[in-house]
Amino acid sequence: MTGRRTSGFTLIEALIALAIFSFLGVGAYQLLDSTATLMTGGEQRFAALSATQTALRLLEEDFTQLSPRPVAAANGKQSPALDAAPAEGIVEFTRSGWRNPLGAARSTLQRVVWDIDPEGRLLRRYRGRIDQPENVEPVVRMVSDGIEALELRYLDEQGEWQEQWPPPPVSDKPEDDTAAWLPRAVEIRLVHQRIGEVLRLVSLR
Repeated sequence: MTGRRTSGFTLIEALIALAIFSFLGVGAYQLLDSTATLMTGGEQRFAALSATQTALRLLEEDFTQLSPRPVAAANGKQSPALDAAPAEGIVEFTRSGWRNPLGAARSTLQRVVWDIDPEGRLLRRYRGRIDQPENVEPVVRMVSDGIEALELRYLDEQGEWQEQWPPPPVSDKPEDDTAAWLPRAVEIRLVHQRIGEVLRLVSLR
């Protein structure tokens, strides 16, 4: 007479089931972790792209408002309207179009400096005082972090790209003074550690 099989799992069956559930649990955790990592990476990349677009927009706004207005420094020397090799920063220039909705007693011109600090932050500094601006504390805006490079080129009247501005004068005549000269276009090359290289061509006239 045969006995009935006892209900429930044997020890081997229980161990096999435990191993299967453990494997499924590890797989599910790895899948969730990978998904979370991808989502975080995507969010960071989107934030970097948004910051890069903001930086390019602000640069383009500044350059399209370039003013042919040199400035007088505190040492008595004249700084060009657009200086691609300033004492501080990557580029320094005079721009117009500074809005004044409250009618404050100030100019509509700004002296603007773009720079990258040692931490890779892209900075925009401006002073509302045009002549002797070094005597005025600048207003600083951190535009984006993660910036590896900001490189600029300038299109001259002969259609040649220049890495420095202003170009050297063609003579010593006053009418050939390049301090007030402005380029026909500016090429912006911005390198972000997450986005990579972005190019923007800004036509000025």
